[in-house]
Amino acid sequence: MFSTYVIQSGYLNPLLHLTSPPNPEHPTWVLGPMIRDTTDMLDKSVFFLEETPDYYHASLYETTKTSFDETGMLLHVDGVLLDTVGAVTESSCPVVGDMDWEISDQWYLSARALYFSHAVQTARPKLDEFWATICAGGRIPRIGIDLNKLFENAFAFDAYVRHTAMPTNQGWAHFYHYAKMISEGRKFAMTEEGSPALVSVRAQPGDNLAVFLGCPIPFVIRPTARGLFRFIGSAHVHGFMDGEALQLDQTHRKTFVLE
Repeated sequence: MFSTYVIQSGYLNPLLHLTSPPNPEHPTWVLGPMIRDTTDMLDKSVFFLEETPDYYHASLYETTKTSFDETGMLLHVDGVLLDTVGAVTESSCPVVGDMDWEISDQWYLSARALYFSHAVQTARPKLDEFWATICAGGRIPRIGIDLNKLFENAFAFDAYVRHTAMPTNQGWAHFYHYAKMISEGRKFAMTEEGSPALVSVRAQPGDNLAVFLGCPIPFVIRPTARGLFRFIGSAHVHGFMDGEALQLDQTHRKTFVLE
């Protein structure tokens, strides 16, 4: 009975919750009809509105393989387990006005500290890798900002926030606005394998990151005691975008049962 929220024309409709908690009477993967009004730039970058305004189609990768149990409440989705959420910032990037610099600065500094405290355990940390993550790799369409130029501005912003120098590059504000536009409403996370990520505000350590057939971006899912999964939300994981994981051998794939 909920399948029309998810399956249309053989594609996987977006398994996306925004900042509002899901309806407790529905399975966690069920979406309301107002998803087309989302302001989440990462979600908008991969799902496009069809001519029929009530749903989105997923991106152009493999057609999804899905099925439902007899009640229609459990969704079976084929995919690949990527990683596990290791640590997250205490709060999500605030959705604030342009003049609320201090609040956003504190989130940036907490995300920066989390990155350097964990990345150093697995590899040499790179500041531009951190910046690429909170900017979703510069992959948001129709913005018209060159990523190299964006990071040039980021150096000035980083120095400004940490009060190590007054910004001499007047473009530093471009990085601030772009990064906030992408990150707002999301937590910064480090995976157990050392990859930086942007995740749903409801994500927590121990959650899994997976890619589902038919979707080019990872999702956060939470394992339950019954061996099922609860759907948490979409994610950006540095180095795991555009469906590369789905190129793995078939033996790496599994069926996730979402309740």
